[in-house]
Amino acid sequence: MKKIFIVVAMVIVASLILSACQGAVGTAGPAGPAGPAGPAGPAGPAGLAAKVEPAVQNLSIIMGEGEVIQEINEKEELTGEFHRWEPDVMVVNKGDKVVLTVTNPRSHTHSFIFPDFGVATPKLEPRGGTAKVEFTADKAGVFQYACGTPFDEEAGDCGADHKRQVGNLIVLER
Repeated sequence: MKKIFIVVAMVIVASLILSACQGAVGTAGPAGPAGPAGPAGPAGPAGLAAKVEPAVQNLSIIMGEGEVIQEINEKEELTGEFHRWEPDVMVVNKGDKVVLTVTNPRSHTHSFIFPDFGVATPKLEPRGGTAKVEFTADKAGVFQYACGTPFDEEAGDCGADHKRQVGNLIVLER
């Protein structure tokens, strides 16, 4: 009987000590001090950045087309179309030479302009018109490209969504 009393008393005392240490249920105490920072990693070889040569980036882009499909009377129907550059984001390094093949598989004429790098194609004929442009990505940043053929429904040029036919080239610092 005495042993049971001692064990029960020890359990009660242990419970009281643990509850005092934990505080209220669902709350956390203040954060402790920050630990020490780890050691710095080893330095890379001297002059490594100077040894990286600019690359030639052979890229392709097309005038893509998307469709808007809605459910009408429990049936899916095509309710709209839109054009976009595919890909709409390209990434190169500063100093890279970019050789870009631009293709128009759509049913209207389009063209490609990239004012920040002085690039423009002539009109790309419907259903396969292609042009190749080259430039050097000589500045870092994010630069927008677009269709350079304004919408003209009678002439079959571009589409009513002309202003949304844009994409971005990201040029990274080396």
